[in-house]
Amino acid sequence: MNDVTIHLTLANAYHTRAFTNDYIFCFTWAGIFYAVKMENVDLATLIAISSVSRTSSKRGGYATLRFRPTNAIKRAIVEMGNVVYKCTAANFTAECKSNKYNKGENAERIVTECVFGETWVKDSVPFTDGADVSHYQIKFQGATFATERQLA
Repeated sequence: MNDVTIHLTLANAYHTRAFTNDYIFCFTWAGIFYAVKMENVDLATLIAISSVSRTSSKRGGYATLRFRPTNAIKRAIVEMGNVVYKCTAANFTAECKSNKYNKGENAERIVTECVFGETWVKDSVPFTDGADVSHYQIKFQGATFATERQLA
């Protein structure tokens, strides 16, 4: 299978099996950290905002569907979605350095606490079984949607 076919196959399988197609996409762009709500994300949009990479050979070398928006895609997300939170990228980075969590976990924590007013608890609920908060999946740039192994 070529890379385009793998991308389309993974995106379709993920979109079909995901518990929700409502997202809060988080990323830094032009010196700002954004959290942008997008509901009813369709397959074409999922394909546009994602790319395929591979896990390391130690982890099986599986194809992986990731949230990897270009600057043009980030602009489109900001323009089409609902910006629910933003701060300077420097503040976001400082927040990440002040605790033990990675950037994706910090994005999820900030959205959960600042946007939804709920206490964040780190979990590992599969994308097929539930959302991160309310009915939304929260994805920070570079995050994995799913791997070939999860979708097999």
